[in-house]
Amino acid sequence: MQTSFGTGQANRESTDLAFTDPLTGLGNHRRFFDKVDRLIADRADDPAPFTVGILDL
Repeated sequence: MQTSFGTGQANRESTDLAFTDPLTGLGNHRRFFDKVDRLIADRADDPAPFTVGILDL
């Protein structure tokens, strides 16, 4: 039986694996677009324009 601490740690590790490139250790496309979605939602009431840039190598 896994404790709640162990389950929480396993969930964090799973999330890190899903959002991190295994070769570079940097955030991947999934992490980028998740962050962009959150930023857009946070600024939904702000009429000022903002720019998002992406460079895919």
